[in-house]
Amino acid sequence: MSNNNIPIENEKTRIMMDKHGLYWFQFNEDSGDALDSKGSLYKGALSNVTRVEAWDGTGHSLSFNGNSLATFNNSLMTYGEKTVVFRFKTTSDSNMYLFENYATSTVNQTGYNILINKGVIVARRFTSTGGNATFAFVLASPKAYNDGEWHKVLFSWTGNTQQKANLYIDDELVASESSTANETSSNFATQNMVLGGCKLSTYRQYFTGQIDDFQYYNKTLTPKDFTLNKSLVLHDGEYKKFENDWLNTSSTLPTSNQFLEQGMDSLSTLLDRKVTTLKPMLMTDKSEILNGEDGKVFSKSIDLKKHFDIRSIKIEVKQ
Repeated sequence: MSNNNIPIENEKTRIMMDKHGLYWFQFNEDSGDALDSKGSLYKGALSNVTRVEAWDGTGHSLSFNGNSLATFNNSLMTYGEKTVVFRFKTTSDSNMYLFENYATSTVNQTGYNILINKGVIVARRFTSTGGNATFAFVLASPKAYNDGEWHKVLFSWTGNTQQKANLYIDDELVASESSTANETSSNFATQNMVLGGCKLSTYRQYFTGQIDDFQYYNKTLTPKDFTLNKSLVLHDGEYKKFENDWLNTSSTLPTSNQFLEQGMDSLSTLLDRKVTTLKPMLMTDKSEILNGEDGKVFSKSIDLKKHFDIRSIKIEVKQ
């Protein structure tokens, strides 16, 4: 991703977090547990995990060394509509878990798992308990992503068989599949979440690489839902915005930061106009300007900044 797009990407996340976000772990703490930026009491205890530079060059990401775990005190998943987003990078060919919330230390339960094997990203839903795992769906990317670059994962599903579960990598749909079983309030995710491996003591599948920017939404989203509508109007060589009056922001093409900071979130003030009839307005008698000549003169000022498009003016004189 271009560095110029990073502020826009972060602003898109902030806007969507305000709308549908439940948890947002940015991992920007200098030390200690990983804390939720949304303010919940959920947190992740770090074991053999170090903090290194974040995906966007600000703050931190979590670095896993092949023998590390971030263990949370909740499954970080809700029943029904859900979207999980996070970023990772690795160069390993191993079969590694990025996250799971289906296992105890001794047995499979029900829940979710996203792993990477030879660079291929796989998202699965576990529906069985005990030694033999069964899956309601298995989504796999057609290509590998272990190139040492940052990649974004987005997994979303409604929780029922009528809609497909979807897996996106770097905003591209790479896998989509119907579930063989509906999610229920008792089996949607029964165990606490871990990042960087598996809780099963006999099947650790430790991750080697970095994970950052873990987001959870209680809404089934696609990359297109993460939109950023900022507008400036180019008029007479100036980029302008309207805030009760026209304000100049720049005489040259604005930067992405200028759009984020100064752009208009909505053009409804300019575009959502309706043809209406205004209430009658009394005019002021200005007959003194005739200097004693016969006739009458009346005057009334109209604010053209408020009334952009006047279709007609009707003047009535009553004696």
